[in-house]
Amino acid sequence: MPVLRYFVGSGTNAAGAQPTTRSLSLLTPADNAVIEANRVVDFSWSADERAALYRIEIEDPRGAPVLSAFLQRGFEMYRAPSWLRKKTADGNLRWRVVALDGSGNRVGETAWQKLRLTQTN
Repeated sequence: MPVLRYFVGSGTNAAGAQPTTRSLSLLTPADNAVIEANRVVDFSWSADERAALYRIEIEDPRGAPVLSAFLQRGFEMYRAPSWLRKKTADGNLRWRVVALDGSGNRVGETAWQKLRLTQTN
């Protein structure tokens, strides 16, 4: 009796079709959004199929880091801590997401988007 052999893998595409990849893009908050300081700030982005990890980067307008966080693939949303507004003098921030593979190599990144957090009255 012949030995049955099988392989588990990605295989090939039918009829030579090219694989589709979704590129990384920012969803919320929108560019130049103004958010009241007492509101919850949720950052979200589209998934990148090549990513094992995401790094969200939040900076002040001069490029000084305010916050950075790592999230595993499958978690394309980050809720900012309540102290985020206190980390910037005027409430102006910019943010982006960097996609990393399993070895920590950069496989994608978004453009920076601006955000403004207002003062609490």
